[in-house]
Amino acid sequence: MKLEWIEDFIALERTRNFTKAAEQRNTTQPAYSRRIVNLEEWFGVPLFLRNTRPIALTPSGKALKLRIHNLRSDIIDIRRIVASAATQLPQATKIYTTNTIAIGVLSEWLLTHGIEKYALIVASVSACLNALDEGKADFALIPNLFENHNIKNSYIVAEDSLVLCHHSDTRIKYDEKNFHHPLLMYSPGTAYGQFILKNLNDRDITLINEPVCESASAEALLSQVKAKRGAAWIPKSIISDKDQLKIIQGFSFPYKILCVHNNQPPNPSPVSVTCPL
Repeated sequence: MKLEWIEDFIALERTRNFTKAAEQRNTTQPAYSRRIVNLEEWFGVPLFLRNTRPIALTPSGKALKLRIHNLRSDIIDIRRIVASAATQLPQATKIYTTNTIAIGVLSEWLLTHGIEKYALIVASVSACLNALDEGKADFALIPNLFENHNIKNSYIVAEDSLVLCHHSDTRIKYDEKNFHHPLLMYSPGTAYGQFILKNLNDRDITLINEPVCESASAEALLSQVKAKRGAAWIPKSIISDKDQLKIIQGFSFPYKILCVHNNQPPNPSPVSVTCPL
C-alpha cells in the first residue's frame, strides 16, 4: 500500500473522471490508470465501474470511501511517529499535538510551562491520545471540537475558532443562510470537516455550490485563501495580519484546545488566542 494510491483514489472518487483526476495528481492518464489498477490489485477487488459515465464506485469502492481519509491519516501518523522514535533527546519532554496547534498555540503554552527541552511529534488527534494511553507522550495538545467530556486528566489551554475568511481582494457571494462561491473546504473525513458540517447543519446554512478545493490541511487551505482562490474556515490562531484577510462575520465556529496529560499538574492560566483582523 502506498500513500500516493490513497491520494489517487480520493481524486478519482471526487472527480469520477480519469483525465481530470490525473491532472489533479500531476501525472499522465496512462500512468494514473496503472496506479489505480495497482490499488485494486492490492485489495484484490475492483473499486470503480469504468463502463458508466461518470465513473461509479463498486460496493467495495463505497466501503473504502467511508474509511479512506482515516486510512490516509493513519499512514501519515505512522510515518511521523516511527521517524520521531529516532530522537537525539531521550530525556526530553515528549509532546504530541496537531500541526495547526503546533503553529498557532504551542509556543505560548511552552513558555507558560517553562519547558525548554522537548521532543515534538505532530500527529492526528487520535494518534495523540493513543500516544498518551501507551505512555509514549507526557502531554498532548488537541482541539476539543465536539466537547468530549470523557477526556480525563485535561484542562483548557486556549479558546480558538474556525473563522470564514478570504483575501481582501477576493469577492465572495453569500447571505445569512446561503453561501455561494468560491469555497475551499476540509475533506469530509477530517475532524475540521465534520465540525464545520455539523455547525452548518445546526444553523441551517446551505452551501449552494460544490467547493472549488478540498484539503485535509488547514495550512494548505490558508495558502489557497492567501492566493485569492476563495474563502475557507481557518483557525484564528494561525492567521497573521500580514495575510491581508477579511473575516465574514456570523460564520465563526468556536472550540477549545485541551492539554491532556499523565497526571501532570495543570497550568491554571490558559493561553490567549488573538487575531489582528
